[in-house]
Amino acid sequence: MVLFLAILLYVSLVCMVALVAVKRWELQTGNIVGARIRPAITHVLHSFVYWSKETFPVFVRERFWHTITIVVRDISRHALANGILWVEHTLERTLHAIRQNTAPPPHHEGAASEFLREVTEHKKMLARRSRRYTPPAEE
Repeated sequence: MVLFLAILLYVSLVCMVALVAVKRWELQTGNIVGARIRPAITHVLHSFVYWSKETFPVFVRERFWHTITIVVRDISRHALANGILWVEHTLERTLHAIRQNTAPPPHHEGAASEFLREVTEHKKMLARRSRRYTPPAEE
């Protein structure tokens, strides 16, 4: 790195000395170096400066706002999609919890015990009796 910077320093010094020498020669002789190509160079440099001061900033501004618009749109789409997925997941968990809490008890296929058969017969007898019972009519 130091070697590169030292070489760069020496090259820039040589170029500056050459530039001063050429300018001194121009002033002493009255000749202008590259007099015929200066208008073309001026036109190219003027075009570049105009483009860099007028056209490029407008282009960058438009591209910047276009990019910001796209990014905001994408972020909002992803946020909305994630929100919908979160709501859907929450509803599924809620539905699963409701199903777990309200599921009917499992049916047993085995035979009932003697006690349960007696209770069932007694309930049937009470149900028949309540159907037959009619309250007395009020007068």
